[in-house]
Amino acid sequence: MSGFDQSGVDREFFPEAEQSALLVVNIGSSAGTGPRPRGPRLAYDEIHRSL
Repeated sequence: MSGFDQSGVDREFFPEAEQSALLVVNIGSSAGTGPRPRGPRLAYDEIHRSL
């Protein structure tokens, strides 16, 4: 998962600083309820500006 708090993960899981997190990967499956619906997204014209 990109964009994770690497220093926070390192503090929580590697307090002795012998190792460091490089990447977080979620592995598993849902509880049988299926995936959650996609959250709201901004429209292209709300995030893009041409100069």
